[in-house]
Amino acid sequence: RYSELHLPEPCVWICRAGTEIYYGAEDQADFLWQSCIGVEWNRNSVESSLVDLKDHLELQDEQHQAPYKVSYLVKDPGESILPLIRKRLRQHGQAASPYLHCHWYLDVIPLRASRMEAIRFLALRWGLPLEKVLVVASQQGDSELVKGLIVSVVPAEHDPCLEKYRSQHRVFFSSRAHVGGVLDGLNHYKFLSNR
Repeated sequence: RYSELHLPEPCVWICRAGTEIYYGAEDQADFLWQSCIGVEWNRNSVESSLVDLKDHLELQDEQHQAPYKVSYLVKDPGESILPLIRKRLRQHGQAASPYLHCHWYLDVIPLRASRMEAIRFLALRWGLPLEKVLVVASQQGDSELVKGLIVSVVPAEHDPCLEKYRSQHRVFFSSRAHVGGVLDGLNHYKFLSNR
């Protein structure tokens, strides 16, 4: 849809909950990022630390797993699962953080990784001020992006949990859904003109 909207093709992709960065057509991985986030990370130990929580969690299929991400389905959705997971990871000395998104999906990733940290890493590496970065937040789990130093646009079809950010300075709520909301945000922050 980039060409349809007259937008340039992306130069970089942040994938798998911020644990992977790719350049170009997703074929050139950033191994420096992986070495930064991989410090003290042990995927098998993370999985072992949470194995007795099978009443609450179920491992997702292999296609959703990654070297720096353990992905689960939450059996009984709710925010109460996060404190339990954090406590268990601390008890087992794991350098890992849990992220809940779309109410049913839980990713456990290295302590040094997240989508926001990947954005900061790229901004620092490229010498790009964070105010020149725009994110689109629409789902539960996007709070980490909205709380950052970057500007955000929230389309009309967003998850209700993002409503608490309406009064935040760098967050624009569009009245339009999907692509229309993104375009509203690009216009609002003047990304479509010379900045």
